[in-house]
This record gives sequence, C-alpha cells and structure tokens, in this order.
Amino acid sequence: MVSIEFDEETNILKLNYSNSIDKADIAKFIQYIGNSYSLPTDLKIYHRGADLGSTMKMKDLMRFSKEMKQGTGKYETVRAAVYTTNSLALTLSKLYEKLNIDSNTKHKTFNSERAAISWLIDL
Repeated sequence: MVSIEFDEETNILKLNYSNSIDKADIAKFIQYIGNSYSLPTDLKIYHRGADLGSTMKMKDLMRFSKEMKQGTGKYETVRAAVYTTNSLALTLSKLYEKLNIDSNTKHKTFNSERAAISWLIDL
C-alpha cells in the first residue's frame, strides 16, 4: 500500500510504501501525477520504501517505464529519489534507473534516507 502526499515546505511529492511495493501502488502513482495539475512543473519525487519487498518483475518495470514517460511528459523536469534498504527492491530500482532514460527525468536509488532527500533538495 502507498500513501501519497505533497510536502509544500520542501516542494517534494512523497510516497510512503508499507509492506510491499506492488503493481497497484505504481499504477496509483502514475495516475496521480498524470491527473494532477497543481504539482510544480519541476517535480521532485521521494519514494520511501525502507526495508520493503516487491512483487514486481522485470516486465512490470518495462511497462511502468513506458507509462511513466507518458505521465511525466507534462513536467519540465522530474527528479525521483528512491530510498530502500531491501536488496531486491534496491536491485529493481537500479534496473529501473537504466530503463528510465529520458531527457527531462533523473531517477536515483539510495540506501540512505538522508542522501535521497539531500539529492532532491541540492540538485
């Protein structure tokens, strides 16, 4: 399950995952950013997964990569930081980094929450 909230103080869209990151969570997120017109055009996204697992497979990542490009097309830039300490989720996120090559999007995976937030704020 994922909760989505926009932090107006930091200007970061925060996603907090509980239990596991699954296809429904990612679909909810893609729909949220695609339908939202109040988010900044330079979008910063923080995915907080900590020690979560994942039920996704490589084919899911490929599909979501295509859908994400459509959902983020209206933004000038998109910077997404993923924080997780789970080795499988870390690996999947690193693979997604390689799939998500787009001129307006940067995606980076961290095993430190502080480093993930700093990367979003300092860029």
